[in-house]
Amino acid sequence: MPNVVPTRPIPAMTSASDRNRYTYGPLPKARTVHLLRTMLTFVAEQRMSPFEWEAPQPELHWWHQWKHETTSTPELWVRTTLKTLSYLLQQSGTSMSDGQIGDVLRHYLPDFLGILTSHTLDQQGIGDRYFTLTLWSQQIETNCRALETLWDEKRSPKSKEQDAQPTSLEQQLLHESTSDDGIIHVSNAVAADLLADPQIQAHFQHGIVQGTVADVEELSALEPLLRQWMQQLDPHLSIPEPPKTLLSMFRDRLLQQQILVVLKAVHHDAIREALSVPGMRSRILLVEPEQTQSGIRIQGDRNQVVGSGNHNKVVYLEQSNNSGTISISF
Repeated sequence: MPNVVPTRPIPAMTSASDRNRYTYGPLPKARTVHLLRTMLTFVAEQRMSPFEWEAPQPELHWWHQWKHETTSTPELWVRTTLKTLSYLLQQSGTSMSDGQIGDVLRHYLPDFLGILTSHTLDQQGIGDRYFTLTLWSQQIETNCRALETLWDEKRSPKSKEQDAQPTSLEQQLLHESTSDDGIIHVSNAVAADLLADPQIQAHFQHGIVQGTVADVEELSALEPLLRQWMQQLDPHLSIPEPPKTLLSMFRDRLLQQQILVVLKAVHHDAIREALSVPGMRSRILLVEPEQTQSGIRIQGDRNQVVGSGNHNKVVYLEQSNNSGTISISF
């Protein structure tokens, strides 16, 4: 887009009645942080390799300019569209609806946090979005951490109290200050639903990793998964050889970053304890094995054991004169 002449800032974009519909828990916070990170990542990439995208790509509407870069409050001037922002979010591995993006730009960033000044006249329309972000730095993670801190400071005591005791599974998964060990047991179907939820994807911004652990008690069963996960989380990382060093490195990430680990077939407490880090920002989903049932039915002169499961054997039992030996293995 061509250079843009700054216009007079538009006053607060949501009325008092509109503001009553907003919530300030972990989900809107995660969306706001993720949208900011996505925009800043795109800006940083333009310095290195402008507009190098995977084909095919839509027509992108984007213009930006840094001002006051050397101060403690650098300004990022942006002109773009909701369609472009939606595309950038999809490229980052998650998605938000136009309404959710609009809420961040119309309310959370300008009214609640006070770091966005809009220059867009038509706030409800689907046209351009022209605004200034007053930030803390040009560094992506510095800004995201500062936004999270500011969000927590701005929340009312009542809003914080509502999140003090998470009740639903989603709240437990997204609640960072809960006193539990961060491990949640779910069924396979529930795990699939959670992984498909855009809000969950947005919250666990540093990555979602999955795996099935071997049915052995030793921690060595985790080693191949840890190597796979660390490579997925940071492709440029040099993976250490000693398993204890690898586990320590992964636990540090669980503590400091928002990672969702989905692990199946965990049968031993030692593996659970290895992944449980007190105070961690990450969450562990342990997928419970499916329940199986078995039964017996009679066919003619022989009994047949019928079962359902992964390793059930069908055994035929010969009977004569109401006596015999029964041996059944599963």
